[in-house]
Amino acid sequence: MQEEAEAYHFGIIDIMWDMLTEPRVLDSDGKVGKYTSIALTSSGYPVVAYRDDTNYDVKLAVCADITCSTSTNHTVYSDGNVGYHTSLALSSTDYPVIAFYDNTDKGLKVAVCDDSTCSAPTLQTIEAGSVGQYNSLALSATDAPVISYMDSVSDVLKVALCTDSICTNSTIRTVDSDVGVGWHTSLALTSSGCPVISHYDNTNRALKLAVCDDSTCTTSTTRTIDSDNNVGGYTSLGLTPDDRPIISYLDWSNYDLKLAVCADSTCLNATVRTVDSEGKVGYFTSLALASRNYPVIAYFDNTNGYLKMAVCDDVACSSPSIRTVDSDGNVGEYASLALTSSGYPVISYLDVSKNDLKLISVLI
Repeated sequence: MQEEAEAYHFGIIDIMWDMLTEPRVLDSDGKVGKYTSIALTSSGYPVVAYRDDTNYDVKLAVCADITCSTSTNHTVYSDGNVGYHTSLALSSTDYPVIAFYDNTDKGLKVAVCDDSTCSAPTLQTIEAGSVGQYNSLALSATDAPVISYMDSVSDVLKVALCTDSICTNSTIRTVDSDVGVGWHTSLALTSSGCPVISHYDNTNRALKLAVCDDSTCTTSTTRTIDSDNNVGGYTSLGLTPDDRPIISYLDWSNYDLKLAVCADSTCLNATVRTVDSEGKVGYFTSLALASRNYPVIAYFDNTNGYLKMAVCDDVACSSPSIRTVDSDGNVGEYASLALTSSGYPVISYLDVSKNDLKLISVLI
């Protein structure tokens, strides 16, 4: 049975590489496509939030089908210099919710859309005062936003827990108060709604993890997962069904893509593995878990300027299948990955050469 399962898995990998679509340009109006964040609707249609660098806006691309053969682009918010560190989730009705940093007002904001194209969003300021960078958003079972982010004034990691779906009020907690933490946060919610946050400790040059003990994060467990030289950039976190964290990240010292697989829900022990070490790789990692909790990771190859993807053959990613997904110019920064219900990847990213927002998917 195990041999059959392995054969099936490697067959799926072969199909994935064979069935990659040609990359699609979703937006080429000016300089667009930084800070992409992708989510799939209940029908599998991609939705992408991103920054418009020409007009300093938050924008949204809404695809009309699974492969995004057509899409419509919408400006969500245009008041000031906004749209940094966008993070997108879809509500139970497939309406977008977008967290972002407002560089004019110097604060963390959230846009809660009232329809699929976000024609009239509700805008809320979560916290003002040079906070909100490196944010990551998830929605609770009641569609209430939960957002991790860096407070760059105090240099700490925070989490905001909204009390309702439009974030009328929120509770803000300092999750890690060690100076220099909270960079490159990635947040997921456990099966009981407790926030789990991976992040980079810029003081100690280490990968850290914070696991909240309840849904409001009144207390939390904080651990250093990897401190081998300078590691932990561009973290991306996924949780297994039994709430074990799995984290992809950049090894700054060796310019490698690494993976940490936790043995338990608070990551008392973790297996750390180098996934790709060919050149300077592992920037802008984005991770999702396929069937049997096998990691799939999109990332940027800084040596060649390519978008790459690693498909793991087991939970620990002992023998990954690695391919270049797009090599047309300098492409792949700000990669964001989602998996369809069948486990196939869809990736949004920036075409640096042309300043376009692009997307690549797998035919189903």
